[in-house]
Amino acid sequence: MRLTPSVITVAGLGVAGSYLLRRLHMEGFSAEGYDPKPPGYYIPCGYAVNFNLFRDYCRMAGLEPDNYLLSSGRRVVMENSSGLSMEFRNVGLSTIEKNSFERDLVEGLRVHRERAKAGDEVTVDATGISRSIIGHARDDFRMQTLEYLADSGLSDAFLFHYFPRASGYLWSFPLGRHFHVGSGTSDPVLLRQSLSTFSGHVMRKVGRAIRLRPLFREIVSGTIVAVGEAAGLVSPITGEGILPALESAEILVQCLKRYDGDEALMAYRKRVEGHFLRYVKLSRLQRDFASKPSVRDVLYLRAAKEDLVHFGIGVSALRMLLSLALT
Repeated sequence: MRLTPSVITVAGLGVAGSYLLRRLHMEGFSAEGYDPKPPGYYIPCGYAVNFNLFRDYCRMAGLEPDNYLLSSGRRVVMENSSGLSMEFRNVGLSTIEKNSFERDLVEGLRVHRERAKAGDEVTVDATGISRSIIGHARDDFRMQTLEYLADSGLSDAFLFHYFPRASGYLWSFPLGRHFHVGSGTSDPVLLRQSLSTFSGHVMRKVGRAIRLRPLFREIVSGTIVAVGEAAGLVSPITGEGILPALESAEILVQCLKRYDGDEALMAYRKRVEGHFLRYVKLSRLQRDFASKPSVRDVLYLRAAKEDLVHFGIGVSALRMLLSLALT
């Protein structure tokens, strides 16, 4: 069956779906977006991204990146449960106004405020944690998050406090005049306890599950293809999801431009696997530390360094990560 589509359906208009819909339109494809959530619907997210890389995707989408910048240039501090704290160079880590970015991406495009249904044409599942189009993933792994929009943070820096045995972390990110203070972990008791002493004024309290394992074997099913978190493209060690959403969407656009039929979706799967190979290693690292660390984890820490630099955190030596992980 030839898959050169007359109309591409994009299900879900978060970062991945909104960016994809705009880029498809710019490249001459006929595409329609579907999302039952109202515009501006608030989904928990740290809003953090490497602005140096985010800028490139804004420009590919014909948008001005500085319109979305909230905070940048702050210190980056990582600490662990043993009391060890280290400061790293900020090489791009910033927070952005994600809701405005999503709104501007779909401005003037064909958007339906209803659920999408898969048909015979190419359907893109950008529905995040739900995978409502492509369906349940067998090798899934999730953590629960709880997040506050607050008038103060735990630090004036981008703060990461990692829990024991890779069971999650507490974060505090500046958002212009406000802060996101949140926690993500597989332990529901720890989730509540980690934020129980926060004393700032909370303007909004939200929570959701977040997917932390790549699903390379389950990102294409017939004419359905997953992008962003629906494909498991969230960093297992930082929870970063904005840039991976943009990257996977752009990979799909380029594959649809270059290939016809099944070849386009198979090329997408292969390119995503190569581009996000580090997520496989980081997922294994997370699982090892949750059970019993091994010698191979030293090799996986190279992937952790690569991932942190991609996030905008200037890690210069692996021994710094070793100290945080093993102390």
